[in-house]
Amino acid sequence: MTPNPFNIPRFLIDTIAEGECVVFVGAGLSVQAGLPTWVGLIRDMLTWALNHNPGLSTASAIRTRINNGRFMEAAEALIGAMTPNEQRDFMIHTFAQAAPADAHRILAEIPFQAVITTNFDLLLEEVYPRRTPTLDYTQRGNIQRVLAEDAFHIFKAHGDYNGEAHNPPILTRSQYRNLLLNKHPAYSEYLRRVLSEKHVLFLGYSLQDPDLNFVLDTVQDIFDGHLPTHYALFPQSEIDELTGADNLSRNIRILSYPDHSQLVPWLRSLADEVAKSTP
Repeated sequence: MTPNPFNIPRFLIDTIAEGECVVFVGAGLSVQAGLPTWVGLIRDMLTWALNHNPGLSTASAIRTRINNGRFMEAAEALIGAMTPNEQRDFMIHTFAQAAPADAHRILAEIPFQAVITTNFDLLLEEVYPRRTPTLDYTQRGNIQRVLAEDAFHIFKAHGDYNGEAHNPPILTRSQYRNLLLNKHPAYSEYLRRVLSEKHVLFLGYSLQDPDLNFVLDTVQDIFDGHLPTHYALFPQSEIDELTGADNLSRNIRILSYPDHSQLVPWLRSLADEVAKSTP
């Protein structure tokens, strides 16, 4: 096989090998395990809500928003129409039976300094050692500790499907703004530290993913100056629609692979290249 067939940048390989890179994982990785994308999750949530409440009065308006691509508005309406218990039951129904895919197992071979994910499943926790520190946006003391220790950990940036009423999964823009601005200041401090002190690889996102745009908007809000070089991996079809200004304004260098079927080979190539470079 040709060495580095995807032309992964040497700088990225070296920063991972040196323990200076954090991976930021989106739903594209979980799709490998049969789970939905963020948009697919909203569609599935509406179907589930109608199955359990056929008289849902807002269903038609929510479906119209989905069909028109107004997914954030649809998510807000769905969360408003469902009780916390109904939301949790849907999340458990969707995520509880999933099992890690090859993409998760290969990711765990790569010596990232930490793993951040906006995914609601527990698949990353399953492929790392049981004692790996795992924390979410509510755990201010633990966030401060892992930042001080600079030790490997998994950070569930938007919670997970097991969240209770006091720490539900972050799914809507209003929930995210509340997380960022009001109740959990340690969250923005965590992102500020990671994005200003480490190199980050965004993996498994679409350019249209609200989860990714939430984070990138936060980057712009928090910083007004230099950031380390970060990387984001997208299918080539999406990159064709991206302008240089979109890319450079956030100091994120765009990497490509042909299509989603090549994500696992891309990860395999990265793991092999890092292994050759690790002292």
